Amino acid sequence: MAAFDEAFPDQNPPWVAPMVTLRDVAIAMATSGRGAILVKSPLGPFSMVTARDVIEAVAAGVDPDLVWASDVARSAPPTVGCAWRASEIGAVMVRGRDEVVVVVDEGIPIALTSALDVLEAVLGRSEQNEQNEQNEQNEQNEQNEQNEEGGPGN
Repeated sequence: MAAFDEAFPDQNPPWVAPMVTLRDVAIAMATSGRGAILVKSPLGPFSMVTARDVIEAVAAGVDPDLVWASDVARSAPPTVGCAWRASEIGAVMVRGRDEVVVVVDEGIPIALTSALDVLEAVLGRSEQNEQNEQNEQNEQNEQNEQNEEGGPGN
């Protein structure tokens, strides 16, 4: 799980009960700073409501004070394993056109990961690789300069 821990440190997924209103779901999402929220289910697996689900429901004319989280929740949210690389998570998101996936460890949700989280992880690694290459190039240049200064004819 170390790779996941480093790439996605936010490992406290927000939850709501299935019988909270859509307005309360939106408030919980805003409070958590996440674009999705998990919905607890007393009868089985968890579900998820995303910001897109809330927007689509309101755009369709539902009253956010009369619609429950369970009414708009995705019953089978996309899940990924906690040991997966950011590129693997991103591939799942692209295939399913999902902006948020649930990260699970042995079937237990441990985090919500957004497309932005994946992008930041990939770009962070890319920037680190570029920095490492630059450091190696600088070391090579310094070595070349030292060789030229101490070489024949000096």
